[in-house]
Amino acid sequence: MSSRVLHIASVWTLALGLAACATGKEPPAPTKMVSIATGLEYDFGTGVACPLLPDQNACTEKTTFTVAYPPMHVKIAAFAIDEHEVTNLQYLYCVDAGYCSDPQGTNTTNISEYYGVATYYDHPVVNVTWHQARAYCEFVGKRLPTEYEWERAASSSLTQSGPTRLKATEKADKPFPFDANKDLFGAGKGATGNCQLDVNLAACKAGNQVPMRYGQNAADVVYEGGQPIYDLGGNVSEWSLTGYDRKAACDPTPPWTCGELCKVCITSEGSTTTTPCPAECLNCPDCEGNTSCFRVCQAPICIAYASTQDKSAVPSGSSGSAQTRSIRGGSFMVSASAAQCSARLDYRGLNFAPQQPQPNVGFRCAKSL
Repeated sequence: MSSRVLHIASVWTLALGLAACATGKEPPAPTKMVSIATGLEYDFGTGVACPLLPDQNACTEKTTFTVAYPPMHVKIAAFAIDEHEVTNLQYLYCVDAGYCSDPQGTNTTNISEYYGVATYYDHPVVNVTWHQARAYCEFVGKRLPTEYEWERAASSSLTQSGPTRLKATEKADKPFPFDANKDLFGAGKGATGNCQLDVNLAACKAGNQVPMRYGQNAADVVYEGGQPIYDLGGNVSEWSLTGYDRKAACDPTPPWTCGELCKVCITSEGSTTTTPCPAECLNCPDCEGNTSCFRVCQAPICIAYASTQDKSAVPSGSSGSAQTRSIRGGSFMVSASAAQCSARLDYRGLNFAPQQPQPNVGFRCAKSL
C-alpha cells in the first residue's frame, strides 16, 4: 500500500474517531473498497445504439434509438471504488457529526418515510445533491468517482474468474454491468415483459419500484480481482464527479469536412442500406472514406478520436459547479420500455444539475491509489 493511501486511511480513521466523540455513537462499518489497478486503458463506450423498445429493431416510426457516439480509447490512473452504494445509516452518521446536511427529502418513490428509519438503514441514501454526495465522500477520506472510473468498474468481470471487458466489441456483446445478453428481456418478452434476472430495475421486478438493501440483488454484480462490486446496473443511479458533456467522445477539432455527405449507413442489424431513417444511421464508412465518422441519431456528425485520451486527472474542488453532472447506472425506476438502454454500462443519457436531488439517485465513493 502506498504512503498516500496509508495517509488517506489514517485521516479517515481520525475523522471517524473525532466524529464518534462528537456524536456519542459508534460509526457504522466502513464500506469495503475494490482496487482497480489493471486494465487502465480501455474503450469508453461501445459505439452501438440501442432501441428503446426491446423487440423492435427495424426502422419504423414506432422505434426510437438512443444516440450512438463512437467509443473512445482512454487511460485512467489506478483507483479503488466502494463495493456498494452509500447507505442511509452511513450518511446519517455524517449528518450527526455535523459534516453533512440532511437529504432534501426523507421519502422515496413508494416509501413515505425512508431516510432515518431503521428498517432502511442498510438501503442506499437518495435525495442528496451532488454537493452533498461530494461532502460525504470527503468526510470518509474519499471522493466521488469520475464517470471514466465508474464505467471501468462496470466493465469488470461478469464472473469471479471471467475476463474484464475492455474493448468496445466485448462490451457491445455483453453491455450490462451484470451477466446478461444484448437482449435483456429474452425471446418473446417484448417491451411489456420482465427480464428474468435478480436486478433491481422495475423491468426485472414486475414493476416494483423501491430501493433495496445493498447486495440483495444477486445478479447485479461484477468482479474485479475476484472481489464483488454490487448494484452498478440497478437499485439507484449514481452521481459521478464528472461534468456532463454529451459529445465527450467526439474530437472537437478534426481535420475533415463531412457535412451531410454520408448517405450509406450501417443498420442496427449490420447490413448496408440507403434507408432515410436517421435512427438506422449508426456509422458511415462511405463518408469521404473516413471509417471513424459516426452519424448519430438526432445529433450532428461526430468524429472519433484517433488517439488515446488521458482521463486520469481528477477534477478538484467545485470547479464547474454550475455544469450538470453525469449520472451513471440504472435504478429501481427503470421500466421495461427503457431498461434495454438505460441499464447498459455505457449509457450516458442521464444528467442533473449539482443542486438537483432525485428520489432514485444515490452515490458511492472512490479514491486514487
